[in-house]
Amino acid sequence: MNRILIILVLFISSMSAYGATENSDTAIVGDWQLESKGIIYDISFQNDGVFKGRVSRQEKTLWVCAGKWTIKGDRLHYTYTESSLKTIPAGAVDEDELLRVTPVFYETKNRAGETNRYVRRQKGEPNRVAGSD
Repeated sequence: MNRILIILVLFISSMSAYGATENSDTAIVGDWQLESKGIIYDISFQNDGVFKGRVSRQEKTLWVCAGKWTIKGDRLHYTYTESSLKTIPAGAVDEDELLRVTPVFYETKNRAGETNRYVRRQKGEPNRVAGSD
């Protein structure tokens, strides 16, 4: 009996560490950063469903965006209300598969099938997303 209880506790613990959680919509609120191939993507998710983002390379801004975000099931939806890129105009929509959300990072899979890990920015770290401080 004790063995079954231990296995059950370990299983439940692993479920909270892997996969998008029921509270992903609140756990994702905050400031995050993705670094990949010399590109830095800073994104802030606010409690009111607004996000703001900035993509840069070597301190040069390549893209600034903002919009509304929602989580439905395992999907993170974005509706852009502002974008400095003509290829992603205001009104464009996108979504990522939300794979995992933890207090330290979250992982997504984009439409191209690439997995990305965003790391929570530490308090006191300079915020490079315009208007999110």
